[in-house]
Amino acid sequence: MNNSINALLPGAQTASTIVCTFNKPYILLFNREEDGHWYVNHSYLPFGLHRQVMVACADELCSFLSNDNRTVRIEAYPGYEPYDKTGYACLVRGHHSLVSGSHYQVKGIPGFKGEVWLCPSTLLALGYYPKRIYIRKWSD
Repeated sequence: MNNSINALLPGAQTASTIVCTFNKPYILLFNREEDGHWYVNHSYLPFGLHRQVMVACADELCSFLSNDNRTVRIEAYPGYEPYDKTGYACLVRGHHSLVSGSHYQVKGIPGFKGEVWLCPSTLLALGYYPKRIYIRKWSD
């Protein structure tokens, strides 16, 4: 697997033209594959699932929010400032780095405790590691 910046650049450029707008909600579809891991669906990217993996407790969070333990669609509203987002849980950024992902403390989801680690594919979905990500399960 080639994890160089040059290998990631084409996908990052594609993603930035599609999804990177600040302070707007994103609807993200996560699929649980046969290997048991959850992947964010970036079907427009020119590389495989291994670059779209959501790991650590993000897998647990997707399972917790999913009805069928196979798919979950999440509305994510990234931002730097606190918002009054009634009905949303809040992920608050902790330690983070460009290539190592970001840790987020989960607040406001009854029954779910702990933090999640979001891998660098977050940069492909949101364009940056927001200070806060307000989330809720999306219902069509």
